[in-house]
Amino acid sequence: MGSVALMVLFGICLLPLIFAPMYSLGSLFSASDPNFGQIYNQYSIFNEGSKGLSQFRDDLQNGNGVPQFEVKTLVSSLSVTNKTDKKSILFIIAPAHIYNPIEIYGLISFLEDGGKIVIAGDFGTTNWLCILNDFDLLFDYLTKTIVGLFGISWGTATMPLGAELKPGILYDEGFNDGNPTNVLIQNFDPVLGAGVTTVKVSQAAAIQVNLFGGFSFFGFGFTTWIPIAASSSMSWLDSNYNGAQDTNENGESHVIAALGRSGNIIILSDPDIFVNENYGDSGVDNKQFVRNIVNFLADADTTQILFDEGHQAKLVPPFFGFILMFVYCSSIGVLSVITPYFIFRTIKRFIPKAEMPKIQKRSELYKKKGKTIYYERMKWFKEKRQFNKALALLYRRLKRSLITGLELKEFDKDLIIEEILKVKPRININRIKANLRRLELIEKNQLKIKDPYDFMHYFYEMRWISDSILS
Repeated sequence: MGSVALMVLFGICLLPLIFAPMYSLGSLFSASDPNFGQIYNQYSIFNEGSKGLSQFRDDLQNGNGVPQFEVKTLVSSLSVTNKTDKKSILFIIAPAHIYNPIEIYGLISFLEDGGKIVIAGDFGTTNWLCILNDFDLLFDYLTKTIVGLFGISWGTATMPLGAELKPGILYDEGFNDGNPTNVLIQNFDPVLGAGVTTVKVSQAAAIQVNLFGGFSFFGFGFTTWIPIAASSSMSWLDSNYNGAQDTNENGESHVIAALGRSGNIIILSDPDIFVNENYGDSGVDNKQFVRNIVNFLADADTTQILFDEGHQAKLVPPFFGFILMFVYCSSIGVLSVITPYFIFRTIKRFIPKAEMPKIQKRSELYKKKGKTIYYERMKWFKEKRQFNKALALLYRRLKRSLITGLELKEFDKDLIIEEILKVKPRININRIKANLRRLELIEKNQLKIKDPYDFMHYFYEMRWISDSILS
């Protein structure tokens, strides 16, 4: 029995070495789908499909509109930034994996050494990065400020404080390309918006800046974020993802890009600003806007651009980067003593917990305007990334709507198809059949949905079915 246990333990220890070469498959192999290119990593700089960043990479390497740079990707822990050129610019595009405290430490060291960071995300772990970064930089700011009170000069006390992505999808009925979620941005900072008229975003979030406001500490002022791009006053944020403008979702301008006053961090609320289909679109100015960002952040001695692809959504978990993180941690003085605790806390994070949504009493929900049990369940499913359960809930709602709208007694897929053809003979029935077949598999948990972009795809397909048949 003991020999079997040792063999299992030995096999687990070998897993990082076995799977590490597979971790970058999304950057090495192309899929047959021309729309997405590399299926493992939509936002890879090696992805030449519509959702890749290969055109942006080519411009950086060839010096098109920007200085010529050496381009590198990071596929392990962000703690390796301490081994790169200190004047580099790090692009974090569409992060999906959690940032642990050691990576945040490495990121702050990177900033203090003169590095610059561009963060672009709408779903995923962008807020995890923003909020932790703010608190760590706040500690650094207070330390430098207090030391400065005693006449000791030590660094600069500047920091970007208080910014996060607001939950929801940005809509604009007045400024779009025909789809209200493909918003056309036309309000820009005069410097970073030089030569830019329109920037296209797709299913973007919105940035809430200056969460903590601006205040001073013994004459030393806290710096805040500067909006550099915003939507029109007609735009609104679909905060409950129901595809309709509710009474509490007012039309107003929303920030989609912001710059820290220290000038070393830029946050954007949509990674699709950089993708090939928008970057190469001559009808919009995404390319010029991105070039302005690079030229603004680059110093005279900046020769290297880094892309964090280790935290993007991939098929294989980051075993190798996970091990490297603890190796780096053990080399940081006092941190080597508490490394076992970090190991325990990090592993504990990935152990699933038996947790169910807390259903409030109806009387409690009615006290909150616009809240229902359905809304609370959907919110919990999305926060816990239970996309299958969320889609199953939406699909059951769609089935009830079809039964009522087509005046049927029960849901029968074949009968539904027959009735649809009677009511809408020219509808794309093959598209409906394919979606119903996939949604049936999702409801039975036979088709796993793990990516938020796949979730949004099926969400809009169900909305299309409902609008096409019942409107």
